[in-house]
Amino acid sequence: MMKNSMRYSSAMLSTRSRGERLMEVYSPKLGRRLQFFKQSAFEQWLRLEADPSVRSFCERPAMVNFAGTERLADFWVYQDDMEKFLVLDEEGMQEKTAIDGVDGAVYTISPAELASVRQNNLKGIFLMGY
Repeated sequence: MMKNSMRYSSAMLSTRSRGERLMEVYSPKLGRRLQFFKQSAFEQWLRLEADPSVRSFCERPAMVNFAGTERLADFWVYQDDMEKFLVLDEEGMQEKTAIDGVDGAVYTISPAELASVRQNNLKGIFLMGY
């Protein structure tokens, strides 16, 4: 259990590659605007906003050691009194990492998982008659 539920409150500066999309949204949970450069990050943000067990989160929070390399985590999530980092576009790995001397888990969200959620949401819309 972590004592500080708001360890990360703003994204690390990141430059958008030439030709990369820019999506700006307002987060009701965080009370601020966010920017995404990948569709997968936008879709994961929707999941975090909709999940009532997620108390807080931050996009592009910190560099994490993942699969032997240093990379920018896509999200930090505070959920059910636990912290975790999410990395998008990787296949089914989970590792532990330490940030500022505190152990945390790094979870991957694969494109297949995001597609599955998208598909289930569409099925629900059709079943409800919209």
